[in-house]
Amino acid sequence: MELNKDHDHDYEQIQIHLDMETGKTEKVIVSSVGGPEHAGHGVEVYRETARAECRDVLYTTAPRTSFPWGGDHGQNTSTEIREIPIGDLRFENGRPVVEVLNCYHAFVGLKPKRFLEKRNELHPRLERLDRELLEIWYYRHAKNRFGHDISKPFDEPHVMYYPPPEDLLSRLVYAFLWRWISLKRYLFT
Repeated sequence: MELNKDHDHDYEQIQIHLDMETGKTEKVIVSSVGGPEHAGHGVEVYRETARAECRDVLYTTAPRTSFPWGGDHGQNTSTEIREIPIGDLRFENGRPVVEVLNCYHAFVGLKPKRFLEKRNELHPRLERLDRELLEIWYYRHAKNRFGHDISKPFDEPHVMYYPPPEDLLSRLVYAFLWRWISLKRYLFT
């Protein structure tokens, strides 16, 4: 199966946070979907927690020194975080199982009770995240830029998305939704 990738800059992340002493998986963070007020972006965090919870999180991307189109002070936006007990995530051979959820390649963790009879498996190549790779993602290919600020992967919301400058349509929709939800919060609180 070939995935429909209609906006190249939007590579999604799967982070696995390990305890360096025990080797145990502490968290699995999946770049997933969210509601329209978050321009379709959300985050699943699988960790030791008693029950699943969902909440909105406001964040500011890093300024341009770490995130090229962050401006002088970063960009304000929001996302939806779903915290889910790590026991609700299926593991195979010690690796978390995720599935591609939709045509813009967002992911969702596969639950142990759910069985996919037919599935296409992705085997992504792991690469060291260094200055050279960031240079490729952020600068070298204007039509293939990485739309995520990865300057703070250990801090909530872990996955911060903001569209590249040349993606005018996404930026307009994102700005409209941000202002609309901000106004809604102001009027109804």
